[in-house]
Amino acid sequence: MKHMLVATGVLGFVSAAASSAPAQEDLEKVAGWNGEWSLELWGRDSKGGEEWTTKGVGEQHQIGDFCVWNGKWTAPDGKGMSYVGITGYDPAKKEYFGVGCRSDGSRETSVITFRDKSMIVDGTNTMATGETVRVRCTWPVPPKDEYEGKCETFTDGEWWVSGTEKGIRVK
Repeated sequence: MKHMLVATGVLGFVSAAASSAPAQEDLEKVAGWNGEWSLELWGRDSKGGEEWTTKGVGEQHQIGDFCVWNGKWTAPDGKGMSYVGITGYDPAKKEYFGVGCRSDGSRETSVITFRDKSMIVDGTNTMATGETVRVRCTWPVPPKDEYEGKCETFTDGEWWVSGTEKGIRVK
């Protein structure tokens, strides 16, 4: 489960073209995520486990009906990590979705919903070991030039805070 919240969090940044027919207000909520971001991350890999912090960068671009997020950060053990996520809108299911993979071989899938001024990314991370973990992250929409969000992990029948992310727009 090591450091998977970073990718789950950034996977939440979505956009879709009007041809996919999601609600216009949802498109407006997420339009501000495009650009470059400096990231500060706090997390833990298990409930009550040792806390870690790290820094990274992320960038989002829209390509047709999809949005691509590319992130890089240094894990607390000093190893570099990278992530690529693709997000979009499924007109058949009328829902946003996300898929992503990390340089350590882990991957994720998620469904993205909107509630008030929040975007909730609810998904499953599959670690390189094959272990699966349910994670949900909550992000403000639309983002300002600075934002803060949190991720929670579901284990042993309960949700617990597994990390937070602070972002500052660079460009």
